[in-house]
Amino acid sequence: MSALNSQRALKEFLKKFHRIAFLYYPFSAGGTILFVIALVLLLRGLSFQNPYALLLSLVALLVLILLVFLGRLQAIRFKRVSIHWDSSSPLYARKSGPAHWLHTEAGKTKYFFRFHCHLSGRMTVGQNASLFLYRKIALVQVADHPLPLYFPLSGTWAARIRYEIRDIFGLTRSGFGLPPVRMLTVHPAPLERFLKRTIDPALGYEDKSRKKSSEEEKYYMREYIPGDRLRDINWKASSRLAVLITRISPVTQEKTRQISIDFRHFWKKKRETVESIAHLNAIKSRLLAFIRENKREHPEYRFRIRTARGIHLLETEEDIRQFSSELSSLFYQGDPYSLSPLSVAGDLFIFTTVFDETLSASALPRAKIHLFTTSRGRGEAIRIFEAEAFPVVPGPWALRRERIEAAPTTLPGWAAMEQVALDVKAV
Repeated sequence: MSALNSQRALKEFLKKFHRIAFLYYPFSAGGTILFVIALVLLLRGLSFQNPYALLLSLVALLVLILLVFLGRLQAIRFKRVSIHWDSSSPLYARKSGPAHWLHTEAGKTKYFFRFHCHLSGRMTVGQNASLFLYRKIALVQVADHPLPLYFPLSGTWAARIRYEIRDIFGLTRSGFGLPPVRMLTVHPAPLERFLKRTIDPALGYEDKSRKKSSEEEKYYMREYIPGDRLRDINWKASSRLAVLITRISPVTQEKTRQISIDFRHFWKKKRETVESIAHLNAIKSRLLAFIRENKREHPEYRFRIRTARGIHLLETEEDIRQFSSELSSLFYQGDPYSLSPLSVAGDLFIFTTVFDETLSASALPRAKIHLFTTSRGRGEAIRIFEAEAFPVVPGPWALRRERIEAAPTTLPGWAAMEQVALDVKAV
């Protein structure tokens, strides 16, 4: 316990030290070197009574002091002006462009100075994997300005924005404004091309607009399936049979159809690599493209999706957006056997990766199965840390390599399979 408290105290001390250094330390890396050289020359000039060394050192120190003074005056002026970072627009992996904006009415910088905006933070891309991302923008005219961002993977970004006034020589800096960390979701990359798959699930229809006969409405009964409306449950019959019974009208005017999906983000080893994370991101993108494409063509469809976190029922566009946000933080899990068994009356669509070593027909319901998976080989080229994504600093996990020989294949009774080959490289 004492060791844990010591680590926390050390982290708090480092955070406080970093904050103080950012706000009050006046020199950049180049300015620090020049300041040290000037001090050395000043001491040598005094020791050896060298007038040239004294003159050079005093000129360098006076220039640095003047730049620090003018920069701090402008930082005080900018600090009094409201600067707003608009982070309301959604972020997507592998999509460049001005997603966010910087709004301010501060005006222009004066003399030989520029306004610098720094965006940085650690991004979680796996169970034990993270990246450190950093962006810097220098402005003369400080007004509404786009913040170009690029993310190689989906995940959760703990971002912080900082502001500085720097001289054009890169010697001094005057930091101000250190707002709290913002937790931003980076959604899976949108697909430009997606192979459409026709859905024909053998599911019962639900009645929304009910017709009545001359005496009463006619129903048939069946056992409750997750996703049925609660108001359709026959509580009287359910109490007699000790199971939930749903009333379904045989005559419908407006029909809805439920699509069952099993998203399998499983891998026994729980040790992320560049390749494993790229495969999981690819299958996330295909799952969202599958849902959006079919929802666009058939607005009456609703989707029942099982993940390791539970069952998700998507009926509206807002439901899909919320699920996309949660999907960004879904990483590999080790043991799928603790999940409740699937109850499917019709087709089942499975989305998984080549790293899923526990996929077998014995653990799946008796349904018509369509499999979407990834494989290793020549196919879609993915470069995680490409030039557009820099500067990105990955952790030690990026150096791991893993041999995966077998990929999920179709088994007897399975309907169809779509296998996407990925050629993944770090750089």
